[in-house]
Amino acid sequence: MPRLQRYSYADVLSDLDGIDDWLQRLGLVAKQDRIHFAIEVLRRAEENFRQSGGRQPEVIGNNDDFIFGVCEALEIRDIYRAFNNEPKERIAPILDRALSGPHRPADENEQNADGRNIGFELAFGADLRLRGANVELEEPDLRLSIDGHTYLLACKRPRRAESIRACIRDAVRQLRTSVVDEANQQASGIIAISVGRILNPGTHYFTAHLEVLGDRVLELLEANKNHGRRAARDVPAICAVLFHIATPGEVEGILTRMSYVVMYDAGVPSAAFDHLADHIAPMYEV
Repeated sequence: MPRLQRYSYADVLSDLDGIDDWLQRLGLVAKQDRIHFAIEVLRRAEENFRQSGGRQPEVIGNNDDFIFGVCEALEIRDIYRAFNNEPKERIAPILDRALSGPHRPADENEQNADGRNIGFELAFGADLRLRGANVELEEPDLRLSIDGHTYLLACKRPRRAESIRACIRDAVRQLRTSVVDEANQQASGIIAISVGRILNPGTHYFTAHLEVLGDRVLELLEANKNHGRRAARDVPAICAVLFHIATPGEVEGILTRMSYVVMYDAGVPSAAFDHLADHIAPMYEV
């Protein structure tokens, strides 16, 4: 399920108007965090664009700062638009963690990756909500409601391909204790894996066709299908495993944020998966 998003610098900056006021209302003091670093890169890119008479600007500062700064600003834009009216007690603790981490993805390590790990959870929830889905920030990570059926998502962002299996196991542990709601009604579980860090550790951007990016995501999913099947056997309420990526790319010479989602039924066909696929697939059609 591919998706290609393209915006002008000015449009993204306009959408981010008021973000500092929002952070202050949440009790999160504006600082030199990675969010403001990305927005500053975007502002400098817009200034350069205007000064150049509307031509694509040259790289702003360090090439990685420019490429990943602009694309992270797009992600921040989605989070802000989707959750700016969220209750403080729900969004503030999560967003506070998401503000942490190094400015550049390439500088991540096991000790400082929490910000972008939580950022995946927020960004994916925001993406679904902006496409019209009923999504809430609830345990284990996200709660998706479709026509009266509840889907609980456990979101993971492994650092390397070899870590996917462990991440699936962690997601199973989360979902095992969450798939029965307060009314004792069975919910369905979804394991959501970001492979963005695996396919792009913050050192390059994607120049091939979007479908080729999808092939790379599919390769990782196929290599880990057995782990997904085992998860569905261990917790039968798990109805789906999805792999997701969002990465900088280039289309016709223009810097672009590419995203791709692949989802399968973990080897256990079910009405819950069919219902989910029927509603999610149209949201990601190009």
